[in-house]
Amino acid sequence: MFSQNSNTQSILEEDTFSRRVIVTLGVIALLRIGISIPVPGVEQASLALEIKNQTFLNAFSLFSQGRFFVLGLFSLGILPNINASLAMQFLTFVLPFLQKLQKLGGTVGQTKITRYTRLLTLVIALQYSIVISLSIEPFRFKTSFLDTFELVLILTTGSLITMWLSEFITQYGFGKGASLVIFVNIISSVPFLLSQIQTPLVTLFFISIILICIISVQESYARIPLVSAKELLSSSESRPDFSYIPFTLNPGGVIPIIFASSISTFPGLGFLNKLLLGNSIFGLVLFFVLILSFNILYSSIILNPIEIAEKLKESGCNIVDQRPGLMTVKYLKQVFSRLGVLGGIFLASITIFSNLFLPGLGATSLIILVGVAIDLNKQLRAIFISNYYQGL
Repeated sequence: MFSQNSNTQSILEEDTFSRRVIVTLGVIALLRIGISIPVPGVEQASLALEIKNQTFLNAFSLFSQGRFFVLGLFSLGILPNINASLAMQFLTFVLPFLQKLQKLGGTVGQTKITRYTRLLTLVIALQYSIVISLSIEPFRFKTSFLDTFELVLILTTGSLITMWLSEFITQYGFGKGASLVIFVNIISSVPFLLSQIQTPLVTLFFISIILICIISVQESYARIPLVSAKELLSSSESRPDFSYIPFTLNPGGVIPIIFASSISTFPGLGFLNKLLLGNSIFGLVLFFVLILSFNILYSSIILNPIEIAEKLKESGCNIVDQRPGLMTVKYLKQVFSRLGVLGGIFLASITIFSNLFLPGLGATSLIILVGVAIDLNKQLRAIFISNYYQGL
């Protein structure tokens, strides 16, 4: 009977895993097809030649189509949703009622914040669509109000569909949907990037250094020792063997780089694109500060010391040499602040190093590519380990 139940559970787990794989690959294929379908009424060949001189449109290459830009149904891609999420991060710190939803609202509060983010995505997508429609008028066959409205409606709807599909991947597939969408779009430009390499050995050397640094940062953890009341009572004569709670050195992952890269695509901030992608001292310093700031901000949001301290108290565990309550919260805030600063410095330094020594190869794309691959590998490995132990 026990063997039969184990076999049934194993089959269900394999079925769930297969379903997740099918969902992820199917959604990615659908997104790639949508990007490749051109919008009506636009002379795509001339637009493709001019696109390199259009700073605003060229900024979409990282987030939608890699190096080959076609104004398609899903050309706006996930970018409006990323910028909406970025704006909500700032608004959460500014507006008290959003702070209350973030900290005390629980599932209901998070649902409301997600709803506000989606509405803001709609507003930003409309702004992008209008700006794009007006900027490509020389390449449109008809420029009447109805034709412009049709183009705006197509691009905005495509962006909302992309947002919904990315959330669908997050819930029913593998990895974080938004990051995975960008990951696939960057992969599509790899053949072009490889064809542009003029010094393979030198490029390979610098890429190896970047990969080593990225993996080192992503795999580094700060271990906070924990001890339970039972362990203290049972270890009165000798020092107990402490368990640890690990916190990654870079809790924000690749999100700070994505935020810093996408800020130049906000309507009215297109001039920042050349500045951030250039190698001027001011541009490099600005890029460094943006990544560091976003990492600190994002880390402070996803790591809630009050919530963690309450969970430790409920489980009967304490941080070694720290009293439960305010003392634990204060200690965790100090640790998280250091992690945010150190992780941001490492992440920003790697990005600047990449832009200096690997110009034209999409160094920022490489960092995002590796970071997302590591996150996806961790999730898959956790699933395999969980299935293995459940089958014993």
